[in-house]
Amino acid sequence: METITIDGRQFHGITEAMTARQDDFILAQLRRSGSMDVFAALTKDATKEQKEAASDEMFNRIVESGRKYKLLAGLLTEEGKKWTQADAEANALRFEEVTNTEDKLTMNREVMRHVVLFFRFGAEFSTTSPNSSSQSDAAPVPQENAAVETSATSAQ
Repeated sequence: METITIDGRQFHGITEAMTARQDDFILAQLRRSGSMDVFAALTKDATKEQKEAASDEMFNRIVESGRKYKLLAGLLTEEGKKWTQADAEANALRFEEVTNTEDKLTMNREVMRHVVLFFRFGAEFSTTSPNSSSQSDAAPVPQENAAVETSATSAQ
């Protein structure tokens, strides 16, 4: 498991074994940021350019919504601890105060990298309403690409 260092502390990213509560917390941040709408609009046959544009738009919505740090805190767990919402809320507040440029770049990169992983673990099935008349076109699993890295590291 990869270790991510932010503000001198060690974190691990999400795994398939995350709790339902952590999953719900992450989904809530994504929905409230408006980024789920962008993801849900992608079709299974989206071009690389469309995926890159969607990645940029998702990142921008996350940042503009003010939910980047809460989302990041939902996606990361401090080394040696079990993820809890209380710790995530406290970590989000600490992440907001980071001043080190390298740490800020790391946070940007890790937000989008772990959002991609989150959808790969199955959350894409939660992108449409259970009452939706057309769930067959639910959001596809995104492919990791340079757009995620570029978007996440270029916007601060």
